[in-house]
Amino acid sequence: MKISYVISYEPTKFSAVGQGNWKEIGKIMAGFGYEGIELAIKNPFNIDVAELKSYFNRLHLELVAIGTGQVYFDGGCSLISPEIEKRKKAFNFLEEYIKLASVFDAKVIIGLIRGRLSDHTSKYKALILWGKNFLKISKTAKRAGVELIIEPINRYETDYFNTVRETADFIESNNLNNTGILFDTFHSNIEECSFEGSLKYASNLIKHVHIADSNRNFPGSGHIDFKKIFQVLFKNKYSGYFSGEMRPIPDLITSIKNYITYMNKFKINENLVHLEMHNK
Repeated sequence: MKISYVISYEPTKFSAVGQGNWKEIGKIMAGFGYEGIELAIKNPFNIDVAELKSYFNRLHLELVAIGTGQVYFDGGCSLISPEIEKRKKAFNFLEEYIKLASVFDAKVIIGLIRGRLSDHTSKYKALILWGKNFLKISKTAKRAGVELIIEPINRYETDYFNTVRETADFIESNNLNNTGILFDTFHSNIEECSFEGSLKYASNLIKHVHIADSNRNFPGSGHIDFKKIFQVLFKNKYSGYFSGEMRPIPDLITSIKNYITYMNKFKINENLVHLEMHNK
């Protein structure tokens, strides 16, 4: 079980990530025993790659995935924006995210950057734009050896690819062998009929996991049964990261500490199937 946490590289209006001095936050995470950081980046052109690489090497941490949602959340740019310039900007940013990810062997997340169909007067035209632009950026990622991961997001934040099934069907119908699914427990708690059912349906496509409880705080503060989720994931031989993406409640350091403390309570047996809680 590999543990990471989502930190924003720049200030953002999005509240469910860690914010502040990301370099100092990373040092604190390393001290708690984290193995990786998921970095949410608003502008990939602002990144000093050499500095970032030195930083991660020094702390013995992995850059496991790059979040791209702030391009849309803070900047209004998406792959299906009605405005040509905003579509071009989102595409150019994704090309730069992919270049950065290739240096670190990190995944690139396709979440809010895909935009909303309701931004258009025609849902049909919006879907045509999505298919055209995503397939194009997928080819760019494949050439760079980078895996894209589409995140099913709840209906209140976007209006397509809300469920794992919908997302899996798109990936498989287009034979996208360098594209997987980011399974987010918070979004899935809203949209999925069954955690277990959705994970089984797309078992071969789950490549990254976001963890937050039903209230979008650290696990154990809401009503999600994480043990059942972990059991299904490991039965399906999931070996990727569990990345905490949650509101920093009551504060970021407490959230970071509570998250890894909760996750470390789970012990995986030899077959990576059954989980049990350590008695403390």
